[in-house]
Amino acid sequence: MTTLSATGLRQRFGGVVALDDVDLSVDHGEVVAVIGPNGSGKTTLLNALTGILRPDAGRIELMGGDVTAAPAPRLARRGVVRTFQDGRLLESLCALDNVLVGLHADPRDGAWRGWLPWVARRRRGRAIAALDAVGLRDRWSARVAVLSHGQRRRVELARALVADPRILVLDEPTAGLTPEDTHAVRDLIVAARNRGVAVLLVEHDLDIVGAVADRILVLDAGAVVAGGVARSVLADARVRHLCGMAAVEQPA
Repeated sequence: MTTLSATGLRQRFGGVVALDDVDLSVDHGEVVAVIGPNGSGKTTLLNALTGILRPDAGRIELMGGDVTAAPAPRLARRGVVRTFQDGRLLESLCALDNVLVGLHADPRDGAWRGWLPWVARRRRGRAIAALDAVGLRDRWSARVAVLSHGQRRRVELARALVADPRILVLDEPTAGLTPEDTHAVRDLIVAARNRGVAVLLVEHDLDIVGAVADRILVLDAGAVVAGGVARSVLADARVRHLCGMAAVEQPA
């Protein structure tokens, strides 16, 4: 079943073509990676799909319904959850409170009911469980300002996962991470896919892409230049040249 799809997406910024007739689909329980050189339109594509930008042309569907003009808050309430390349944590709050922010649009409780004691207890329990899933249960009370870069990335993932998303949209989730933290993020992506979550991933680390992606879409100058099964795309000499990479070791 297709969770999120886009057809004919186009986006211009003045004379710059950021997206040029892009088609994409992500199925239930599938990881689709978007790769390409810097400036190829990857983050613009994510912004269009998550309601931050309204595309100049094209159609976006969520679970078969047209959401092309839906703003980000409405999409969040319908299960489209994302992280950002530059991080969007609230520095003065602790890790737990940052994760609780991820439940603000949860339709199961309704924003107006969040003050009820039993709702607040349930949300706190879900937030603690999300921090436990990313290995930060013992850091729930720490202000995010004092956490390491890798721990902060994990808090962002916990905040995204706590809402039980239909589709998880990740923009460079392993950027700047240690090998240990990178492996933890990889495992979280695989765990989300195994629970049936659709995952759309922009990532420069082609080892991670090769380890988790089912399919890959390659962008250059806003246009799709290659796409298909991950192993075949990463073995393509044109793709390796475009992304400036050597041959990629593929998992057995």
